[in-house]
Amino acid sequence: MSLCRCFGFLLFVLHCLPGTTGHSVVVNISQPIVAIVGEDTILPCHLESAVDPASTTLEWSRPDQGHRFVHVRHEGEDALTDQNPVLQRKNVSVQQHTEAGDVSLKLSRVELSDNGTYRCYIPKLNKESFISLAV
Repeated sequence: MSLCRCFGFLLFVLHCLPGTTGHSVVVNISQPIVAIVGEDTILPCHLESAVDPASTTLEWSRPDQGHRFVHVRHEGEDALTDQNPVLQRKNVSVQQHTEAGDVSLKLSRVELSDNGTYRCYIPKLNKESFISLAV
């Protein structure tokens, strides 16, 4: 098959795939985030959408620990009532760049117990991303 025919076929396939214009996408990170005990770390979660993240609910949880919430943000305000009791004594916060779709989680003073899988979830959009933290 000639190079032109391969390129033409590729363009056809890409054209037939549904686009993301106007759709909400939570960007996934395939590599684990590596952190050092005692240091701060950021778990990235970025929303590419026309929806303002500050006007919706954002849930960070640990699915490997029974879906207990790490952090919940509702319409731009922290909702800490459902937060995992172990994390209440830690400084856990969502980045303040929500206007750009950045809803990353900052964990301060990382401990070995922070090792595991984290879920960034936006219920209104039914979009999620899983981030692995290796301490």
